[in-house]
Amino acid sequence: MPKNSTVRLVRAGLVAALAVASAPLMAATGTTSTGSITLIDASGLEYYINDNITFATTSSASGAASEASYTHAVAATTSMGGTTMSTLNDAFDGYGSVAVSTDGGGTWTSYNDNGSATLEDSGREAVFNTQTIGSLNVWRKVYVPSGDEFIRYTTFITNTGASTASVQMETLNNLGSDSNTIVRNSSSGDATVTTADSWATSMQNYSGSTSSDPRICHVFKGGSGTMGATVSAMTFVDGDDNPTWTYSVDIPAGETVALIHFASGQESIAAADAKCAELAAAGSSSAAFAAMTATEQAEVANFAVVTAPPAIPLVGPWALALLAAGLGGVGANRAVRRKQ
Repeated sequence: MPKNSTVRLVRAGLVAALAVASAPLMAATGTTSTGSITLIDASGLEYYINDNITFATTSSASGAASEASYTHAVAATTSMGGTTMSTLNDAFDGYGSVAVSTDGGGTWTSYNDNGSATLEDSGREAVFNTQTIGSLNVWRKVYVPSGDEFIRYTTFITNTGASTASVQMETLNNLGSDSNTIVRNSSSGDATVTTADSWATSMQNYSGSTSSDPRICHVFKGGSGTMGATVSAMTFVDGDDNPTWTYSVDIPAGETVALIHFASGQESIAAADAKCAELAAAGSSSAAFAAMTATEQAEVANFAVVTAPPAIPLVGPWALALLAAGLGGVGANRAVRRKQ
């Protein structure tokens, strides 16, 4: 049934109330639930992250975002090209779940039902427990910065077997916008999303002149990482709020790879496009890869986590004068030795 703004605002209020009530319990007693970890980014967009989901599910498994809504009104775009102040909500009904296959997609195992997450990086990152899938150890980290505008999903996969494992990991999502979902742009400059694209933006289509959902930036990859993971399958089209994409990567015995994807909620498609492009091109020193160790960054297989070259130190006039004097002295000494 199509959702109207009133129903969705009531739903968002209930989710927020439940999250506020459950978060202290989670920290104190280990109680977990749908959306029980809440993190707010610099724009005021609050993400509700699922912890220890024990029921069978696709897009709402452990680590997925059950919702993302603004804590205040923002200048949301209208269909007429203007803006209106609106507290955009209901970005997701489950976003960022993953399932893993080691037989070419014949059998999939959801990352789910693996105990309670812990928080690190001053409470900005949820760390989910290791789940064994065949010869693979899989664990996840979900990070929301206080000084930037995104949610980052990092899935680590270690091959504990004796030979190289060909791994597929599918990302499963529910955008909550039902048949009103529209793709607005992609990294190739059109509204057709393919495996060649590094990012795409989407939104719930306007009803009249307004849309009550955040405009969403989705980043799938950013160049080739250390082991050259590819996006091997993509389903992201108008009218379907369940986009999926699949990564394929060969993991040598004993090695670990990290697969990353980002999302960001914005008040306009232009802002979402810009954020996608920024995240796809980010280097290791940027906020996109904050709270990651050098080892973790080196394990990233679907982003070229480029480290900026070292800066050349600036030399002041006094230092240049001393250097010139020193070189002059060296030249004079050599001349004296030649005369001797």
